[in-house]
Amino acid sequence: MVMKSHLILLLLVGCMLSLVLDGAIAEKVLKPKPKPKHKLTTIMGNAAWMYPNSQEDIPILVKQVQKFNTGAGAEHKLKTIFVYGGALPFDGKILYTSARIAFANITSSHFLEFVPDALLHASIQAFQKAKIPGLTIHVNLDANLNQDGSPILKMSNRKLDALVNKVAAYICKDPLIAGIHLDLEPFGEPFTKQLTHIFATMSSNLRNKHTGCRNRVHPKGRVMSVYVENASVAVFKALGPNGVLVWPGYDCTVKPTSVEAYSRAFRKNMMRKLLNVLKHVPNGRFMVAVPAAATQTEFAYTVVQGHSKSFRSSGKHQFAKKGASYITSAVQNVHKLARNHPGYNGMVLWKLAAYYTIGANDERLGPGGAFDVAGEEAWLQENL
Repeated sequence: MVMKSHLILLLLVGCMLSLVLDGAIAEKVLKPKPKPKHKLTTIMGNAAWMYPNSQEDIPILVKQVQKFNTGAGAEHKLKTIFVYGGALPFDGKILYTSARIAFANITSSHFLEFVPDALLHASIQAFQKAKIPGLTIHVNLDANLNQDGSPILKMSNRKLDALVNKVAAYICKDPLIAGIHLDLEPFGEPFTKQLTHIFATMSSNLRNKHTGCRNRVHPKGRVMSVYVENASVAVFKALGPNGVLVWPGYDCTVKPTSVEAYSRAFRKNMMRKLLNVLKHVPNGRFMVAVPAAATQTEFAYTVVQGHSKSFRSSGKHQFAKKGASYITSAVQNVHKLARNHPGYNGMVLWKLAAYYTIGANDERLGPGGAFDVAGEEAWLQENL
């Protein structure tokens, strides 16, 4: 009888263990896996800044875009061009040249007025005439902020809103304009609060039916992008659903250096200033700007009286099909670190231009345009 009782007890314990184990296995099998991060809708695609310096430059640069897209694979084509549209009046001083302004003799009463660049609409019309498939045009508005004299530090939110409202209304009158790019530098103290407010106000306007920015041609409104080196949760929030942050993958070092040192700085800065921030912004969209032409601290050669004179601070080239070069290093870093991120929207080429970058000491730096170096265009057509 005792043995029978022990046998029954053992059978009961065995059944209970079996149920527990079966439940654990079932839970392991049936427990849903975490959902993978879904790719956010791409609202821009690969882009390039375009800076015509004269009427003669416009058809040259438009043909460059045509030629590039004709030879590029579908995922490597340029989808957006940031056409230079003028400076917002935040510089603290006004420096206009007759070649770039629609009129001369700006008086103090016009100090806080937005004056569109004289070549803006001619550039837009040239792209419209070219009919490049899938290409959208965004207006690039910039400002170099000066801590000692920038009016932005003294402007109330009401005055900032009034200026932003006028700019948005002006831009959105043209149905050919799909968005606005704001390059207001530097993004940092003491300007952070004001610039974030400008971004939020502009974003709201661009999605608003009452401003004319959202209509039958643009049912979701216009797209907004901002050039920001130090990303933050607040900036992504200000950008809203139609906003994209453009992070600069150049000027990563304080002076020209080796490609290897630049590449290390690129990766470190991207992780610290962009990707780590995006961990807290699940719906944040971003692009990465890459140095396809001369920058201040990456590859450049000085230009003297129309002739090039190389300086080899880096000892490397802007582009090299084999071996390390600035543009290949930048693009490869983007592919490795950012391309698979759900908020990735593409790369931005610095820059399309028929004139040279002006350095810190007013020297002219080359290469002037993104396709001025032999072989670089063909490589970008396959790798951008």
